Amino acid sequence: MKSNNNNLFVLLEQRSFGYSSDHEIKRLMLRNFRCVITHEDRNLADVKLSKDGATIVSGYSDGTIRIWNICGANLQLISTVRTENPATTVAISEGGTVISCHQNGAINEWDIKGINISRTSLSDEIILVSQNGNIGIVGFVKPMGMFDSATEPGDYYLRGIYNLKTKAKIATPNGKTSWSNFAISQNGNAAVFFGLRGVTAVWTLNPVTNQTLWQDCTRTNCRDVSLCSAISECGRIVISGNVTPSNASCITVWDRYKDSYLNIPCLSPPNSLMIQDNIITSGHFDGTICVWTFDTFRQSYECLFTSSADDKHSSSVERLSIASDNMTILSCDRNGFIKIWQPQS
Repeated sequence: MKSNNNNLFVLLEQRSFGYSSDHEIKRLMLRNFRCVITHEDRNLADVKLSKDGATIVSGYSDGTIRIWNICGANLQLISTVRTENPATTVAISEGGTVISCHQNGAINEWDIKGINISRTSLSDEIILVSQNGNIGIVGFVKPMGMFDSATEPGDYYLRGIYNLKTKAKIATPNGKTSWSNFAISQNGNAAVFFGLRGVTAVWTLNPVTNQTLWQDCTRTNCRDVSLCSAISECGRIVISGNVTPSNASCITVWDRYKDSYLNIPCLSPPNSLMIQDNIITSGHFDGTICVWTFDTFRQSYECLFTSSADDKHSSSVERLSIASDNMTILSCDRNGFIKIWQPQS
């Protein structure tokens, strides 16, 4: 779906989402992933990798924030911070500071040693933040008894998108505000929202002009159930993990520039997704981690890596985080086990 409004695709990569020489090198490298660290943790609310893949921040339901270094086959604890309110989401900024968001709307910024740099608060809880810590989505989970005709209890009710540096609201959802799942790009310049029966909306930010745009992208006659989603940094590619009416599982790749769809069959339903250029990382309900490459022009895909029975998680994969500099992958399952995956030469 193309639009001239607000230069929606001003940051759109002009290259095709196909195979280049750089992509071919990355493709060969990603065939050789290996789990290098398995770490057991409890009460995790969120966990993220730094851009260079060297540092991890984890936030907990008891308000604790921990900062770790990846040291070979081990995680080295750098600092522990105690706060009064449960953490909801965390991030590591490109400058190396740690961002933690809490249920009472508090936003803390810490240095790597756990020293507080700043503390502010919003009136509502931030439930998702971009991996670089720039943009946050504010809202809450709908409680039982709060019904409307298009949503169900447990859906997310969204109040807005905020710039966490200025603490200013930069976008308010148009019309529908309740969604079953949503995702924000790693750089915070795009977000996608999925509701029931194919209802979808995409938000994009032009970082040059700071203009934002909401676009209704509802698919008519869509009966798939979207379980999870991700969006590319420019907002061009949207991916969703779906279950079809026949109970089949797939990852749908939507190229918004071409308005075309590519379905990738999966053995187990996807429960978490990340996208980096032409590379998709998926975590599944059976604990499997997969890495895929796709080409929307050739309508083709390839599974580059699937975790072995010995390395996969023992429960469903709830969270994924990717270090864009070196393609290190962090995965976390329902039982609190964290795994670090690195491509091997």
